[in-house]
Amino acid sequence: MASTKTYNNNDRGPVNTTYSNITFSNPESSINQSRLSISYFNKVMKVSIALRNNAGSNDGFATYDTENAISVYVSNTKAYILYKMIETLKNDPDVHNVGIDLKNGLLKISDGSEYGTKNYCIAIMYSDDVGNVSEIVYETKMDVHKGIYNYDQGQFSSQTFPELELETFGMVMYEYYKASSYAIAATVMEANMYKREYHMDLVKQIAEKVGVTVRKGGNNGYSNNSSFLDRNANKGGYSNNGSKGVMSDNAGYEMTTFDSIADAM
Repeated sequence: MASTKTYNNNDRGPVNTTYSNITFSNPESSINQSRLSISYFNKVMKVSIALRNNAGSNDGFATYDTENAISVYVSNTKAYILYKMIETLKNDPDVHNVGIDLKNGLLKISDGSEYGTKNYCIAIMYSDDVGNVSEIVYETKMDVHKGIYNYDQGQFSSQTFPELELETFGMVMYEYYKASSYAIAATVMEANMYKREYHMDLVKQIAEKVGVTVRKGGNNGYSNNSSFLDRNANKGGYSNNGSKGVMSDNAGYEMTTFDSIADAM
C-alpha cells in the first residue's frame, strides 16, 4: 500500500532556503580553523560556523565539517541591533566585544583581545542539554584583502583593507534588516509585471486560436501622470463604476492560465 501524508493545522507548507555567496574561511587561524557562512531559512537569517576537517594539509583545498556546523537564527530586528553594535565596537576603544542574545545562542563580535589576537572575531556561544557552554570562533583575515594603485611596468603600491570581512558581515546584517520591508522586492515585482504581461499576450493569442475567452480583472488604481485633484478638477464627481473619478477601468492582470485553456480545449 502506498504511504500517504496527513496534513493538519501544524503543517506550515513549503519553506524556502536561500544560500548566500558571502562566506569567509580561515584555515590558518590559531583560534579555530573555521568557515563562516550565511543562509536564509523560513524568513530568518541563519549564521553558521563550521570547523575545518582534519584530513588534508593544503590550506588552499581545506574542507569544513558542515554537517556539524553550529548555527544561530537571527531576526531582522536583531540583525539591525548587531549592525549598530558593530559600529560601536569599531568606534569605541573601551568596548571589546558586542553581541545579541538569541533563542539558541549568543552571536558575539570581538576585537580579538580576549583570544590573544588583533583580528576581529565572530563567535557563536551555545549550550548543550545540561547547560555546558561552548564557543566556536571565526577569526577574520585582516591582512590579505588588498588593492593596488600607481601601477607602472610591474611596480605598484598596495592598500590593505583590514576590516573588509567585518564590514561585509555588518553590511549583510543591515541589508537583511532593510530587505524585511519588501520595498526593493516590490519594485522588482513591478518591473517583472510587464514581462509577465508579454507572456500573457501570447497566452491570449493562443487562447483566441482555440476559442477560449480571456478574462481581464483588476485595476492598478494609480497613475503616475496625475493626482487625485488633477483628475477631479473638471469632472462631475466620483464613481466606483468606472465612469468618472479615480476608479476608472484600467487593463489589469490577465486572469487566464495555461491550465484554464487546457481545461477548455
